[in-house]
Amino acid sequence: MKKICFLLAVVSSLFLISCASTHPYPTVAHFTELAPGSMPANRYIVLGEVSAENTLIVATEDITKEMENEISPEPKILSIKTMGDDGKYGFIGKPTKMKLNIYERAEALAEYKLIELAKYNKADAIICFNISTETQRDGANTMLTTKASGLAVRIVADEGYSIEYPVSDVWNPSEYEYTDEELEAEAAAETAAEETSSEDEVENVE
Repeated sequence: MKKICFLLAVVSSLFLISCASTHPYPTVAHFTELAPGSMPANRYIVLGEVSAENTLIVATEDITKEMENEISPEPKILSIKTMGDDGKYGFIGKPTKMKLNIYERAEALAEYKLIELAKYNKADAIICFNISTETQRDGANTMLTTKASGLAVRIVADEGYSIEYPVSDVWNPSEYEYTDEELEAEAAAETAAEETSSEDEVENVE
């Protein structure tokens, strides 16, 4: 039964791969990785283990083309079409990279999910970070399943300090200081409006 489901998924992916496209405007997230022993134990709290997984399907011939292109003396810009790539890439403890090969993309997709889970639990960093990718080939397609995990930690802030935010520069009418000329003009306008209102009331009475 599992084999049948897998074959159906691969067959359907042939259509999706042919229609899918890479993401020219990706969403990128970066997160801190703490090395064990880099900070005293009393300066952070271990919230628990977090894990994430992502599966990326790509045409096997595209992977071959990409590998050949990377070692070519004159590399070209390739458009690798995939299924399972939503354009959300994460980087834990490493510089952000915009040009990714298919294996780096598989890792970045799983890392983004891990970052979002850690942030959801109000973590500040990841410690004991691990990531691995399993490759399965079936006919014309290759499936890359990446698993990422680590311990989510929250940094303990020093007591007696608080974050202050700058005052907004948005104009507040109540705080504006009017000049004498502006006050006189405003008073004259109010007087004229009252006189006009009084004349209208007299006409209505007549």
